[in-house]
Amino acid sequence: WLEQFPDWDLERGNKVVGGTALGTAVYMGPNRLELVKVLLKHGASTALKNFSGASILTSLCSSEDCDPEIVELVLKSESESVNYRRQGQSLKWRNIYRLARVLVRTKIKKTGVMISLARACGSTALHYAVRRGDIDVVNILLRHGADPEIMDGINKSPVDYCDAFPELRGALKRV
Repeated sequence: WLEQFPDWDLERGNKVVGGTALGTAVYMGPNRLELVKVLLKHGASTALKNFSGASILTSLCSSEDCDPEIVELVLKSESESVNYRRQGQSLKWRNIYRLARVLVRTKIKKTGVMISLARACGSTALHYAVRRGDIDVVNILLRHGADPEIMDGINKSPVDYCDAFPELRGALKRV
């Protein structure tokens, strides 16, 4: 496709969530490593955010089948900081996150969806990797300077999410 249409706009986001081809490629699908390499070779930007504020790196690290090789590849070409904190890029998403944080902090709503939205704002790639218990990705992020003290939208650091994965607590404390 990119050879036949070399001027294709790889930074064009879809109208629903503002996601780009690279954002989708890092998150899901077969042959992701090769696809990400092709997209980066053809100029796909790692600096773009979707409407909800997810960066390429936070999307990648939030994926249940996150590939450590892709994390390394993105970090090599990443123009954003490894410590980028997710924040809504549109008024709609900023208000969604704000409402979710208020509802969770005041304990009016305790549903999984509300908690997920509340903590998404302010989350870093390290938050996502720790919550999934991915020690390989956590170690890669720490090597690249990820800060385990950054708080997410419900005032929790990556260390606070280590209860389910005690082995991660030691890795984060050594930093």
